[in-house]
Amino acid sequence: MPPNRSHTSLDYRPDIDGLRAIAVLAVVLYHVSPALIPGGFAGVDIFFVISGFLISGIILKELQQGSFSFAGFYARRVIRIFPALILVLAASGMFGFFALLPGEFHALMKHIAGGAAFVSNFILWREVSYFDTAAHLKPLLHLWSLSIEEQFYIGWPLLLVLITKRTRRVMLTIGIVLTVSFLANVILVKRFPSFTFYSAITRMWELLIGAALARFSLSSGRFRSPEPSVSHSLSLLGGLLIAAAFFFLKDGKQFPGWWALLPTAGAALVIGAGPRGWINRWVLSSPVCVLVGLISYPLYLWHWPVLVFSQLLIKSDFPVPADQLTLFRLGAAAFSGFLAWGTWRFLEMPVRHFERIPRSGKAYRLAAVMTVMALFGLLASNRFIQPRLSTPSTLAIARATVDWDYNSQDNYMTPKFVLHEIRSPSKQVVLFVGDSHIEQYWPAVTAAIQKTPSAASAAFATSGGCIPLPGLNESGFYCPQFNNWWSTQADAANVSTVVIGADWESYFSGAYSEQAAAPLLNVNGGSASPLEIEKAWTDFEATVGRLVHSGKRVFLLASHPTSPTFDPHIVFHRFRNLEPSKLQPLDKAAFNRFIAPIQDRLLLISNRTGAILIRPVEVFCDRDFCPATDRAGTPLYKDTNHLRPFAVIRRAGFLADILTVP
Repeated sequence: MPPNRSHTSLDYRPDIDGLRAIAVLAVVLYHVSPALIPGGFAGVDIFFVISGFLISGIILKELQQGSFSFAGFYARRVIRIFPALILVLAASGMFGFFALLPGEFHALMKHIAGGAAFVSNFILWREVSYFDTAAHLKPLLHLWSLSIEEQFYIGWPLLLVLITKRTRRVMLTIGIVLTVSFLANVILVKRFPSFTFYSAITRMWELLIGAALARFSLSSGRFRSPEPSVSHSLSLLGGLLIAAAFFFLKDGKQFPGWWALLPTAGAALVIGAGPRGWINRWVLSSPVCVLVGLISYPLYLWHWPVLVFSQLLIKSDFPVPADQLTLFRLGAAAFSGFLAWGTWRFLEMPVRHFERIPRSGKAYRLAAVMTVMALFGLLASNRFIQPRLSTPSTLAIARATVDWDYNSQDNYMTPKFVLHEIRSPSKQVVLFVGDSHIEQYWPAVTAAIQKTPSAASAAFATSGGCIPLPGLNESGFYCPQFNNWWSTQADAANVSTVVIGADWESYFSGAYSEQAAAPLLNVNGGSASPLEIEKAWTDFEATVGRLVHSGKRVFLLASHPTSPTFDPHIVFHRFRNLEPSKLQPLDKAAFNRFIAPIQDRLLLISNRTGAILIRPVEVFCDRDFCPATDRAGTPLYKDTNHLRPFAVIRRAGFLADILTVP
């Protein structure tokens, strides 16, 4: 997201400020509720094109005039970007100190350090895993785009200088780099979606579209003032492409990929239409659009932390009825607009126009403050600074929420899978297959093998978020590939036993007490039909039957108890005392009714194939209830549906029989 650059050495165009307004409002409304504008995230791609056009245009014009200097260029960048960013980072850190839990605070401070150093995109990419904090709860998630811009502008001016001095084939160079970046984006987006989304390598083509437009404008002048009919046509076509991006793109599509051409081409056409194009003149140049465009940079910076922090407070201290949540979030977005205007009026403009300190002096001072901000974030992220809520009782509950003993990142949303092994003297192997509900048994299996050296070895073939049914997928995952992989692993001669389990119900009807949730499963990008689901069950039964027929023992693991009242997070209040009493047991009979359809299907498969069905509900529940805590009040779960290591070690006695060498 580029900062406001309404007055530069290029001719000022109010319609470009208006285009910024459209882009930032789309992003904000999308973050308020995707239902308002499903493809609003594409506003960031419009910003990339605008940034490439304006910044590259300034560099190219100064190179033509012989007035370009690296010191001057980076000083301008610092003065325009740093003031608002420093304020937002500082405000986020202060709010985090008073209102966030220790783990949340330390994660925020890591992102503050990353934002100050413009490496947020790398941090976010590295954090992608099954138990990574949901994107909608990361207050500085949006800084990835600013990091990509600044990484691009580290090398781009130097390349332009070298090209201008040696070959002057600027447009050819732009075209080559743009093409390579775009092809990398298209090729990698399917296999490595997170890398493609967060990488400057696969995003720079969007900035280069703007750079190509700037070069063409400066070299020919044809796009500066095209004929009225051409201008109107370009403006209308660009507007239609942008509208198509906003209302036809949605989460789940492979993005950026080919789809990113909609907003980027649309933005390029609107800019290329010139200020006389119909949309440019009558919509984008309107006073309201220009004003929003002027504050678009601080609005982009403020809106996401405000939405995230307000969401955290809603969940912990100030509940809002579900039917009023969107209205509340619109109010939070409006408040971020007020903060943005204040930042622009009372910080950005005074700093920019303060004449008593030369431009270089202002840049040095701002860079020094940003360096301090990065160091402070680094220290705090490494726990040298603790937040206000670091009390013993809070820390005990907080530890429960992160209590996990398995490397779930390896096989998460990737087509490359890793087998995790626990070796014993035995050459026979028990293969555990499934999603994170199988991964939670890792510490118990480890403990059982250590306790009984004669037990079989164990291997875990898992992928968080993937149901072990052939052909079915979840958007953005590689479940069909995973199911082919584990099936091959199960055929190995040294595998004597196969254990297959999952959070079965969540894929079909949602979590317990949230049965209205949309099903997760799809086939070839579309929601899985009843016929496709039935085929997956039939193929799964055939696989189980084949494994049993080959002489292997096969155990089918039904779902263990899950409930919103198991989640330690519900105990927390940010401005009130903890409420441990919120952790409540689950009615066993009600949960058995919930899992009955899937459990009956697993029982049918076991009866037909000779596999053995295990019912964890009978292990983790008492006669009438399934506990949320042990007798000392310690939470048994890390969230609504994953057991903590000590709980599975203590209760999952059936693992000893599974690991016994036949």
